[in-house]
Amino acid sequence: MSYALRSDIEVVNCLHLALRRNYISDEIFQKHYQSCEEILVMISALSKSLI
Repeated sequence: MSYALRSDIEVVNCLHLALRRNYISDEIFQKHYQSCEEILVMISALSKSLI
């Protein structure tokens, strides 16, 4: 689970970098950032349920 969490955080970091470098629009950033947040919540919930 920790690998999945770190991977999700890495994607968020790449999204921020792409936005700062104007590779993606703010609309695309928001769409994918929101998806990453949802995935983070799901991974966290799954991790907690396995304890």
